[in-house]
Amino acid sequence: EKFTLGFDFPYVPYYIDGSVKLTQSNAILRHLGRKHGLVTTDETGLVRQDVLEQQLVDIRMGLMIGLLFKPNFVDLKDKYIAETLTQQLDALSRFLGTRQWFTGNHINYVDFLAYEILDWLRLLNADTVNKYQNLVQFLDRFENLPAIKAYMKSPEFISWPLFGPHAKWGFKNVRALAQPIRLLLAYKGVKFTDRHYDRPGATTVEEYKGDWWAERDSLGMDFPNLPYYIDGDVKLSQSVAIMRHLGRKHGLVATDETGLVRQDMLEQQLVDIRFAFVVHLCFSPDFETLKDKYLADTLPQQLDALSRFLGTRQWFTGNHINYVDFWAYEKMDWLRQFSPKTFIKYDNLVEFMIRL
Repeated sequence: EKFTLGFDFPYVPYYIDGSVKLTQSNAILRHLGRKHGLVTTDETGLVRQDVLEQQLVDIRMGLMIGLLFKPNFVDLKDKYIAETLTQQLDALSRFLGTRQWFTGNHINYVDFLAYEILDWLRLLNADTVNKYQNLVQFLDRFENLPAIKAYMKSPEFISWPLFGPHAKWGFKNVRALAQPIRLLLAYKGVKFTDRHYDRPGATTVEEYKGDWWAERDSLGMDFPNLPYYIDGDVKLSQSVAIMRHLGRKHGLVATDETGLVRQDMLEQQLVDIRFAFVVHLCFSPDFETLKDKYLADTLPQQLDALSRFLGTRQWFTGNHINYVDFWAYEKMDWLRQFSPKTFIKYDNLVEFMIRL
């Protein structure tokens, strides 16, 4: 059924509502948020919305990759609860503060994502979550919304299991998290200071990260992380949140729902491509074994889908350049360097790269 449903990027979960056919869970949530008035409308709220969304994605991936899917889960669990979980909940609690909902006094689509992730953490260790009064109140407030309360009591509600079958994988940071931001700023002629945290001659990860760890908590970030962006009072982490903010600031976003759907879906598809390339292939101990299969199967499927999605358009959302085009350029440049022979078969993608 996968290729018969008419999706640009066939995947689960998916959402179909008439002519709207969407994959990518965050793209679906963002579309539903706009459709049902569950989004903020001012830049301050949009920044909070985007930063929290991406922070929750990081927490989810960290929980799955760094703990739940590890063969030594039992050994890692106590350390995760004592250190990582506490830091995550501290930051979320500060970010929520005395607000009813994470972006203010009106419920937002990110509150649904926040509830789900916090519920996972509560299932992992309820005692730790219960120490944070405002987070517990948030969970109670959400669960007592009349429609949510009724749904949770219905047979349609799924409370367990959290995941399906899974494979082992790992995670590492890559340089391209910041590269699309640099490209966008350069395109708009914005002068910026590119602050690098490295320590030549470092022999351990701790030494290499030393300068960042010494400075990270003094920058005034809600969720200190790399890359970050500071412009006056705006202090942002989370690369996707930064790109969205810069897109809005510099007029590099779609303005109609059709374009916004394409923008959100491509953004999340590119995130998937990045993780698959980095996690499943480049950092796998079986790289040499997996490489040929990736080149023969995965890469052509990814490029086929991107080529169809671009079609005859100049840019991925239409005739005007969009912040996701900078994301697309960076990810496709990885793939082009990895296999120039494969990439060059796609004329419209090659033309897109030359155009940018």
